[in-house]
Amino acid sequence: MKLVRQALATLIIITAAAASSALVFAYLASSIKVRPLPVASSSPQPSSDSPTPPSSPGTPSSLPSPSVTQPSSPSLFPGPGSPSPAVSPASPTAGSIQAKVEERIKAFFAQRTGVAIQSVACPATVRPTAGNTFVCNVTAEGVTFPVKVIVSNDQGDFRVEVKGLMVLARLEQQIQETVKQKTGVEVVANCGPRLRITKAGEMFQCQLTTPQGTQLVQVTVEDDQGRVRWKL
Repeated sequence: MKLVRQALATLIIITAAAASSALVFAYLASSIKVRPLPVASSSPQPSSDSPTPPSSPGTPSSLPSPSVTQPSSPSLFPGPGSPSPAVSPASPTAGSIQAKVEERIKAFFAQRTGVAIQSVACPATVRPTAGNTFVCNVTAEGVTFPVKVIVSNDQGDFRVEVKGLMVLARLEQQIQETVKQKTGVEVVANCGPRLRITKAGEMFQCQLTTPQGTQLVQVTVEDDQGRVRWKL
């Protein structure tokens, strides 16, 4: 027991700057590739009196534009399976775009945090225009945090930014691994709910359970980029 206590006492202050990206989504700027927004075709349509030119054998008269989307990237608008603009000139309504934005943000954060997202609420006036920005509120584990959405271009690409969102399971894992590496002692860290919104200078505690009992770990958030210090 004495050796364990001495070993744990050697962990006075540990700076976790190197692992900051694993702990916090601070100013997360992740490009989310989306497919183009369907718009009405501006090409003149043949009149009813004019014969329609026959299509070449084996060649479809209209093909959807190719779109490359990374597997982990959400898609805002209808994909290749939807009618092409030349066939259906109707554009999506603001409500349908809002729903798609919320759906894709929800999937994006669930994938990146490993936490089930309860809800995403975006403005009803979402417009996929280059330079447009708006804020959505995301709720998970009882924590609600704002997500800034920036539309990159008129094709509907956008990125999201969120400030100071900490995934506490990753902090717990880091504490456990560091203690074991330094002392050889298996411990269990508990920092509370799985998500936490933090800001520079904030302090909070985690509980460390050792074979001999429990100790408190003091965590200090150094900046909004995810660097923290913790000490026993």
